[in-house]
Amino acid sequence: MNVATGFACGDDADPQLAAMAVKQAMSQLSISHASAVLLFLSGEFSHDPHPAILAASRQSQCIQVTGSCCQGLFTEQGQQREGTAAAAMVFAPPFGLTLAHSPEPDDAVLCIGQDHIPAASPANGRRFGGWPGPDWQGHPLPMWCNGKLLKVPLLALYLSGYAACLGAAHGIRLFSPPFRVTAIHDSELMTLDHQPALVTLARELPFEARQLDHIPLHLLFAAIVDGRTEGALIEGRYRLLPLLASHPARQSITLDGILDLDSTLIWSMLHEQASLRNLRVALDHCKTTNPAPEFGILFCSAHKAGLLDHDEDQELTLLRQQLPGMPFIGCYSQHELAALPGGSRILDHSTSFGLFHNHV
Repeated sequence: MNVATGFACGDDADPQLAAMAVKQAMSQLSISHASAVLLFLSGEFSHDPHPAILAASRQSQCIQVTGSCCQGLFTEQGQQREGTAAAAMVFAPPFGLTLAHSPEPDDAVLCIGQDHIPAASPANGRRFGGWPGPDWQGHPLPMWCNGKLLKVPLLALYLSGYAACLGAAHGIRLFSPPFRVTAIHDSELMTLDHQPALVTLARELPFEARQLDHIPLHLLFAAIVDGRTEGALIEGRYRLLPLLASHPARQSITLDGILDLDSTLIWSMLHEQASLRNLRVALDHCKTTNPAPEFGILFCSAHKAGLLDHDEDQELTLLRQQLPGMPFIGCYSQHELAALPGGSRILDHSTSFGLFHNHV
C-alpha cells in the first residue's frame, strides 16, 4: 500500500486539522515521512492557508505539499460541502507529485485552475481536474505547490510512478431532438425551427417534470452542440446555458448566456439517475483495463451537488460500492476538466476522475 487518505473537520480554520488528516493517512501506511501530500482545504482557510500547509508539511516530514482550497471536499471516509475541513492524500516513497512542464500526449496530468470561466481547456497530455471557483467575496481560491502559495492561475501535476484511467460522468440527460435556433433577442430565445421556444420545451419535457405544477427551470439547460449531434455528450462537445425565466405571453425563454442564430440546441435536464448511470458506465470501462486501482482523484460539480441535495453524495456512495476500500480524494468544483475521446474539455455539472495504479 503506497497511498492513503485522511479527513478531519472542525469548527474553525485550525491548522491542526491539516496535520490530523495527514497523520491519519500516515498511520495507515505505517511510515514516518511521506514523499508527497495532496492537500485540499475548505474555503474557511482561504484567507491564510499557509499555517495549515506548514502543519501538514511538519506532520508528513515532507516539503512536497500541493493542493488548493475548494468549495467542499471529500475522501472515502467522509465529505464536507459546508463547514471547515481538511482532506489529505499521502504518498509513500518513492511515489509522489511533480510539476508537469512539458507533458507527452499520453501523459495523465492533474490540473487545478483559478480562472472563474476558463476560455479553453489546457493543451498537451490527457488532462483532468477542476476549477474550484472563487471564495464568497469573489476572490480566486488559493493554490500551493511544494509548500508555497502559487501566483499562476493553473497547477498541472504528474503523479510519479502511476498509470491512469481517466473518465467523466455527465450530470445531464438530453431529452429533446436537436433544434436549430431561428430567432433570438439578446439572451432571449424566441424560436427553434421557427416554433416558439417555450412550446418546444413544454412539449419535450420528461414525464417527471410534467408532474410538477411549474416548469423546473433550475434543473433545465439549453445544451449548445459543437458540430454533429451524434456523440456530442460523450465527447463533451457542448456547453450548457441555464434557463433563467420563461415568458408565457411571448412563448420565449431567457437563457444565462448568448447564443448565435443557426446554433444547434438540445433541451437537457440535470438528472441524478442519469448522472449515476454515466458514472457507473465510466467506472466499469476503467475496471476492464484495471480491475483494482490503488486510488482515485475526483472533481465533482458543486452546483450539481447543491441542486441534487442529499445528506450523502450519491456519486461518492456509488464509488465506494464499485471500488470498496479504494482510497480517494477530491473537491467540489465550479468547472470540471475531463479527458474525453476528442481531447480534454471543460465541462459543467459533471464529475471528472482519474483512477491510478502502480506501474513502477
